[in-house]
Amino acid sequence: MSLRWLCALGVLALVGCTSQPILAPQSTQASSAPAENDEAGLLMQMNAFEHDLKVSPDRVRDAALERYLEALTCRIADAY
Repeated sequence: MSLRWLCALGVLALVGCTSQPILAPQSTQASSAPAENDEAGLLMQMNAFEHDLKVSPDRVRDAALERYLEALTCRIADAY
């Protein structure tokens, strides 16, 4: 499994650990950065990558494995 897939799996597992957003946007303008901004470009790339990962036919869809990875990630990243 490539490093990219492992990182993406870790990100998805971390998303499952959060019950509420850690940092909520202060206003709607903060979340919609201008298209010419580097940060906006990175955000668009990550959104596309996350979508591709969610719908990938290569994704292992094993409920027991997902529960294990979620618990493991929550235990490791508890301080974060």
